[in-house]
Amino acid sequence: MVRGKPQSLLDGRCGRVKITFLVHSLYSLGGTIRTTLNTASALLDRGHDVEIVSVFRRRSKPLFPLDPRLTVRTLVDVRTDAEPEPLTVSEATLAQRPSKVFPPTEPRAAQYHRLADARVAVALRDCDADVIVGTRPGLNVYLAKFAPTSAVRVGQEHLSLDHHGRRLARRLYKTYKALDALVTVSAADAEQYRRGMPKVAAKVGHIPNSVPQTPLSPADGDTKLIIAAGRLEQVKRFDVLLRAFARIVGRHPDWRLRIYGHGKQSAELRELVAELGLNDSVMLMGARTPLDAELVKGSIAAVTSDFEAFGLTIVEAMSCGLPVVATDCPHGPAEIIGNGADGLLTPVGDDAAFAAAVTTLIEDPEARGAMAKAALDTAERYRPDSVAARYERLFTDLAKAKRRALSPTHEAGTRVSEQVAGSCRAESFERVALRLPEGAAKLMRRGNAVELPEAVDGEIIVDAAFLAGLSQGIWTVFVDDAKLAADRIDTRVLVDSRPSAAPAAVVVPFSRNGVLALRVWRSPVYPEVDAVSWHGSEVRATGELVGRPSGELTAEVVSRDAEAARYPASVSVDASTFTVRVDVTDLLTVSAEGTRLWDIRLLDGQRELPVGKVLDDVAQRKGPHRLPRWWSPKRRRVQPYFSVDNHLSLKIDDGLAVEE
Repeated sequence: MVRGKPQSLLDGRCGRVKITFLVHSLYSLGGTIRTTLNTASALLDRGHDVEIVSVFRRRSKPLFPLDPRLTVRTLVDVRTDAEPEPLTVSEATLAQRPSKVFPPTEPRAAQYHRLADARVAVALRDCDADVIVGTRPGLNVYLAKFAPTSAVRVGQEHLSLDHHGRRLARRLYKTYKALDALVTVSAADAEQYRRGMPKVAAKVGHIPNSVPQTPLSPADGDTKLIIAAGRLEQVKRFDVLLRAFARIVGRHPDWRLRIYGHGKQSAELRELVAELGLNDSVMLMGARTPLDAELVKGSIAAVTSDFEAFGLTIVEAMSCGLPVVATDCPHGPAEIIGNGADGLLTPVGDDAAFAAAVTTLIEDPEARGAMAKAALDTAERYRPDSVAARYERLFTDLAKAKRRALSPTHEAGTRVSEQVAGSCRAESFERVALRLPEGAAKLMRRGNAVELPEAVDGEIIVDAAFLAGLSQGIWTVFVDDAKLAADRIDTRVLVDSRPSAAPAAVVVPFSRNGVLALRVWRSPVYPEVDAVSWHGSEVRATGELVGRPSGELTAEVVSRDAEAARYPASVSVDASTFTVRVDVTDLLTVSAEGTRLWDIRLLDGQRELPVGKVLDDVAQRKGPHRLPRWWSPKRRRVQPYFSVDNHLSLKIDDGLAVEE
């Protein structure tokens, strides 16, 4: 198709149109951003021009990958990871004054000011798009006030009407009268808006969020792992999930839980993990993108929210072949999950009922597998192309009603530059397959470069023979002297697959601050920790020896300070099971002030064997895996933790310093 003055879909003929989405911050995490990007890519696939206008820019790079065909504009630069664009004196004054337009009771209101008002007003008044879509209540107010009435103006609502307070609901009622359509993400939400806003009822419809099909193969359902994901905030009720899991693990102690996401409740949830004694079986993994590479590691997905307007993570989990156990909260889950077919629904806030539902799937692998298969079929309803087609029909109908004329020539925007990315798949602890862009590929560590082998059938194989030439540590992947953004890193084969013999070297691929990297360990014996517990002033680490020691083992703790002080610890071995015991009394005596770090090691003759956990898929345990702490009578804190090398260490401090 020749670019220039495009034929408009909106004059009743099928052609290319320009669609602009107005978002709060393209540079943040969240379901709204994720689904907007999914739908935008699908509309681009269908031949349209798509622009995203982000009111705020909070960081230099987006957290989600952007389609390179997408046009992006940002209006207010508030970056903290780089120098933001300078403001004039008058602009700085406006940035200190609260918004006159954005509703003051909207949850994001504190972030909006008169500078945002001014820049959004200019952006919308000058917008030449055929269709302009607002993606949250306050942005819909901007849309109604500033967007040209010649454009089709559509407001999206990702929250139920009863989620808004009365004052905000009244303001939105006036706003939505001025728009051409209001789109919710569930049928129940749409009906609620029709009842609550009768003069807008004819304009209200629902179109679900979209989830693209993962390029990864579905989960096989063989791991003993439950996956949950979402913002760590009160509405998601991860506290209910943790209490439910405490019941589950009492009956099935070999099952584990991983929670992905970040938010205000992170510290509170970590405290609850410790209170419930779940440190050895629960990890708070932080935010991960793309999430599908983590979802395929699980066998069951869990959602315990009090409220879900849609339930994007439900569809994402189903798309990866996981049955979903969810609370029957308003309004999304029940519209997605067929109870007993592709998942299970339980009462809101009932941790006992939730635990019982999950236990049913744990104890019936056949039913779990059948639900997983059905979940894949359910996910097909939410593919971006079908969702984009529904938006196309809506836009066409609205344009006909407005009798919109042929689109003018659209101004070119700033295209997103395509980010060079690499993906990989672990095949074992000694073999990784890399898929990289064309070019000279190498690994780099501390100035040392090692060329990677040639690709065969599009894959570069890092195997045991190649690993023999790599030292321990983190190796970053480069192509043509440039680091690669980490795309999908499929390490599911490393979950629940601890080898019986020690590999000569262990390699675990991972994303290091968004960059593709390989973590390499090598040891004749791997003392793998399974549990850490306190018994008075004695900390015990129990686990499995992978590999055969050459003689009798001893244990010690070694200070990381310049003196490298050493204190004996005890170790007992029964077949391949070991237990290290460290009485921290002596350590407290020499760590009376400040912060002291101590590493726990086994000694096999002259060989030092760091105690840790490296034989699984988690290359960096330090943040996700928190261990139980102990307080001395003099209120000194002793905190076991996994170091940056995944080795078990002790930190002694007064409890006020930031944890390692």
